[in-house]
Amino acid sequence: MEHSHSDPPAAVGNPGIDALARERARLVFRLSAVVLLLFFPLPVLGGFTSVLDTVVAGGVTVAWLYAFFQFAVAIVVARYYMTRAAALEASVAQEGARA
Repeated sequence: MEHSHSDPPAAVGNPGIDALARERARLVFRLSAVVLLLFFPLPVLGGFTSVLDTVVAGGVTVAWLYAFFQFAVAIVVARYYMTRAAALEASVAQEGARA
C-alpha cells in the first residue's frame, strides 16, 4: 500500500460556525480565568497568612465566608456557562441548518 506524503485537502470551514467556536473559546477562557482568580488565593491565604483566621462575628471566620463565596461563585459561573452555551448551541444549530 502506498502512502502519499501530500497534505490533505484544506477543508472549507463555515465562517459562522468558526466565529461561534471562537466565541465559545473566549467564553471558556474568561470563565476559567475568573474561577482561577477567585479560587487560587485560598491555599495561599490559608497556608501563608492568618487572614482566614479572623473572626467576623459570632465565631464565623473569614474562612467560612470565603468558602461560602466560592460555592456561590461556582454556582453562578456554572449557570452562566449553561445559559451562554445553550445560546451558542442554538446558534450552531441555526448556522448548520443554513449550510
